[in-house]
Amino acid sequence: MATGTSKSYTDSNETSTYPIDKIGLNTILYYHDNVEDSKSQTQTHASTASATAKQQDINCCWGYDAIGSHTFEHKGYVSWYPESSIDDI
Repeated sequence: MATGTSKSYTDSNETSTYPIDKIGLNTILYYHDNVEDSKSQTQTHASTASATAKQQDINCCWGYDAIGSHTFEHKGYVSWYPESSIDDI
């Protein structure tokens, strides 16, 4: 299982969140380079989005990786679509 989260913060100190026009996340769970599951969530006028991809088969501990593809869109700002590695597998 891999849970990814996107959060929109008010500043770089990440002490409080700020709602933006569109925030989203697509979490993809891989097992030995094959897609095991993919889940996504998109929110409007929100500061947080999260999605959990779950293993489909019973596999032992090693060989899992997860990627989060994020969406941050807000009027008056440059849209941003970063990817990140998800560590809590």
